[in-house]
Amino acid sequence: MTHRVEVNSLKIVAKSEIDALKGVEETKRKTYRCVCWVAGGAAVGVTANDLASKLDTLKELKVAQRTPLRVAHRRTGMVREKIIYSMSAELISSRIFILDMDTSAGTYVKEFVHGDLGECAAVAEQTQTQRNQRSE
Repeated sequence: MTHRVEVNSLKIVAKSEIDALKGVEETKRKTYRCVCWVAGGAAVGVTANDLASKLDTLKELKVAQRTPLRVAHRRTGMVREKIIYSMSAELISSRIFILDMDTSAGTYVKEFVHGDLGECAAVAEQTQTQRNQRSE
């Protein structure tokens, strides 16, 4: 089996054109919806008030994300600064909720919500850290 690749209209572009494309990336926002499950024993659960009190205080949350393991084969391993502009949640049960997030483009949402084998802090840990920093 022969694998052929064809390229049409390939041209060298100036660094300023690349910088302009990357600049647009910084202003893009994306909206995500996640189904979240609260892990733990039978006594562990979450209420609508728990969610509201944690998420309503988090606006313009800046996060530093390492390249996740799942994309490490195609992305440079580095820390990227991203912004979670807002989050809201709808409680389905004491263990399940829907999380809506408005984020900057390129945010690793999956890793933000539940972590990546210890490489990224999960949402609960990051929100606690953010609250601690604000109270200092």
